[in-house]
Amino acid sequence: MKKEKNKVSIILPVYNVDKYLNICADSIFKQNYKNLEIIFVDDGSTDNSSEILDELEKKDSRVRVFHKKNGGVSSAKNVGLKNCTGNYITFIDPDDYVLPDYISYLVDLIEKYNADISLSKAVFDNYDMNQNKKLVDKSYSSKEALVDILTYDINVAVWDKMYRRELLINNDILFYEDIFMGEGFNFNILAFKSARKIAVGNKKIYYYRRDNENSATTKFTLEKWENALFAIERIGSNLDLTDNIINRAYTFAKWRTNVDAFTLLCLSNNQKKYSSFYIKTKKIGKIYFYIPFIIKSSLKDKIRGISLLIYPQFLPKMMLLRRKIKGVKVNN
Repeated sequence: MKKEKNKVSIILPVYNVDKYLNICADSIFKQNYKNLEIIFVDDGSTDNSSEILDELEKKDSRVRVFHKKNGGVSSAKNVGLKNCTGNYITFIDPDDYVLPDYISYLVDLIEKYNADISLSKAVFDNYDMNQNKKLVDKSYSSKEALVDILTYDINVAVWDKMYRRELLINNDILFYEDIFMGEGFNFNILAFKSARKIAVGNKKIYYYRRDNENSATTKFTLEKWENALFAIERIGSNLDLTDNIINRAYTFAKWRTNVDAFTLLCLSNNQKKYSSFYIKTKKIGKIYFYIPFIIKSSLKDKIRGISLLIYPQFLPKMMLLRRKIKGVKVNN
């Protein structure tokens, strides 16, 4: 067995996920990479999550549990960052789960390329449980990674990624605690900007749950999506927008955030209730419909652009149809 000289800290922010917590924890305990520090931060849960965490701490000596008053997902992640001791750091959402080689794959990538960050571009989810047939990996520059995450070719969340602890400490990178929707996106922009090299693979090692009705990305909440629009503006303030390539990529990210908000709002049938938000996000979607066509983007995003211009209700209807076909039950 390969010697595991580097300890990995896994940080999990926990808030009212007792339904999924044991499944997630069990997937971590089954990792084939054993030199782990597993940090659960209970952000003032009101269900049985706190009790489950205390039992998990007794079950495995690698588990550390922190209980705190509710302060939001960013403050919970920051507690983990400030208390972790690993050489590498990764995040897992406790309503998801990971494959047995989640840690070892990311460690191998970061060490193979002597990178500051490693990640996979692909995940399992309710819609796709097939592993990629052709597995590839490569090294990205900081700018390449920034462009790919701004254009959603790299997932904007912090899960499915690994960071050198030195990178975060030396550059004072933490989560903005006034952001709770898009906090990972902002964190990654800061990390990618500071990184020398990012190792990128495409093996699916993470399962992202799309049927958690409490998730901000499956259930429309005005406060959260207004915060998401605020978060995307914060990202712009941390980028060099005089660089035309970065500027176009950022414009895409701003457009997609508005389109996602618009789509979920329509899916929840709250257009009249939140009419001003509906009008604002729809307007941005139409004004910048062309942006997927002038940058590297997916066919789905090009379809998003055209449909926003011609028939805006197409996107929510297609999302609803996909949920029905795949049997994903979410009450918006």
